Amino acid sequence: MKKTNSLLAFIAIAVAMLVPFKTFAHQTAVPQPVVEMFPAAATVDDLGALTAVKDNAGAILGYYAYSKPASDSIQGFNGETPLLVVFDKEKKVQKVVLLDNNETPGFVNRVVEGGLFDAWNGLTIDQALETEVDAVSGATFTSNGVKESLKACLQNIKASETADKCPSNGCCCCTTWCIVGGVALLAVVCCVVMLRRKRSKK
Repeated sequence: MKKTNSLLAFIAIAVAMLVPFKTFAHQTAVPQPVVEMFPAAATVDDLGALTAVKDNAGAILGYYAYSKPASDSIQGFNGETPLLVVFDKEKKVQKVVLLDNNETPGFVNRVVEGGLFDAWNGLTIDQALETEVDAVSGATFTSNGVKESLKACLQNIKASETADKCPSNGCCCCTTWCIVGGVALLAVVCCVVMLRRKRSKK
């Protein structure tokens, strides 16, 4: 009887863990550039290559993505050029932000003043990948690093969306059902072990 109660308690705890796992496992703080774009942003939900930005009611405001690790091998003038890319809810580019880097500040300023970071605004992922953007004169290496990092980021998103069978609302049914199936299988195994022990005692 005690063993049966222990098994039931274990199953109840395991099932109860499913809800917080699904709801909170991938939530993190909203990056400041994203808050600036979406002032009503309250939570985020990791969907893979993209992260959904939601308000307090759970409505999707937009998305964002980091170029890393897809852009790790890409170099500007003096190292990596990691990016944060912000999209609206139609997944059109709204902002491209250069993150911490070792580029020469003067070159970065030229790139900013040259409008490179705004060159993809309003474009879909496919359009942005197809658009040829010229490097900023006097900051060619930094410009090319930014362009290639953005390309890597967008290609990673497309590859992720092709492979990902989860619905776009952020509820990954495949992950949830894998967890449920794992718990159910574990419960069945425990029951079988207990029945065998009872029979062996007889």
